[in-house]
Amino acid sequence: MKSKNCPLWYRVFVWLRPIIAHRYVGLFGVWFFIWYALFRKREVYRKKYNQYKEIKCIDMLIDWFDDNYTYNNDPLFGAIDHDNSEYEFFSSNGDCEDVAFYARGKLREFGYKAERIYMVDLSKGMSSSHVDCIYRNEDGYFLFDYASPIYGVSIQECVDKLCERWYSRSSSDRVVWCTKRKI
Repeated sequence: MKSKNCPLWYRVFVWLRPIIAHRYVGLFGVWFFIWYALFRKREVYRKKYNQYKEIKCIDMLIDWFDDNYTYNNDPLFGAIDHDNSEYEFFSSNGDCEDVAFYARGKLREFGYKAERIYMVDLSKGMSSSHVDCIYRNEDGYFLFDYASPIYGVSIQECVDKLCERWYSRSSSDRVVWCTKRKI
């Protein structure tokens, strides 16, 4: 726009308008995306949390984890390890510690003696640590293992079977485990 009658401020405005407009559109798009993502997460949280509250038996718990859970590393591939909050777990899942925590809570609600069990493969160091939920009934012990329960007459037998499942061989001489309380 070249005109002698056009004021300078208007020429500057016309020149800057495309830049300003695209930035505001960009900002609007970013804010809309953030709002939508948070809204969507809140809806996912509500749905999964309400389904979790309705679980009444072990079979329903196993089905719920099969249908709703996907393994999700903590930040930096687990280097920044933390227990997910309720909102984080039900909106975007979690890692083994979170599964163990929420499975233990439901199993205790059902009347079982349940605890988190901490395991580490000594030959690989902390990079191969795992947390699971172990519970007991009159028949023996069960390791929850991401909704694929492993039965054993002792905790050690459950851990051995888990090692066979994961490593395709027994690792009982290298894997150590502990629980915070006796079950």
